[in-house]
Amino acid sequence: MSKLLNIVLVLFLVGPVDIALAARSPLSPKEVMAHHIAVIKKDDVDGVMADYAENAVIVMPTGTFIGAGDVRKFFVSLAAQHRDWSTFEVTQEVLNDGVVLQHNVKTGGIEVFVVRSGKIVFQAVQSQ
Repeated sequence: MSKLLNIVLVLFLVGPVDIALAARSPLSPKEVMAHHIAVIKKDDVDGVMADYAENAVIVMPTGTFIGAGDVRKFFVSLAAQHRDWSTFEVTQEVLNDGVVLQHNVKTGGIEVFVVRSGKIVFQAVQSQ
């Protein structure tokens, strides 16, 4: 009974915990993209999937991937290629409404990402 009394006393003295403050706000588009680049370079598929919404769409020159299952298959295939990501360098411009333009410095490739509520919901890659 004393544990319960202690809990009640702490809640009374401290006040109610604001659950909204405890909940983490979504990452900004810039933060999402920084994480995305870091995990891509490690071939960390689980880390990459944390960046994408369940209903994300990726449009590539080789096909379109819709939903988390298809997106995961794409990144598993990409990770299996064991690319040399050490030289992967991009510039990014975050536009209004979570639109991110990414330019691959080495290849000249352009990617467009749309980030909503801390998740990538759309990605399109220009054919090179």
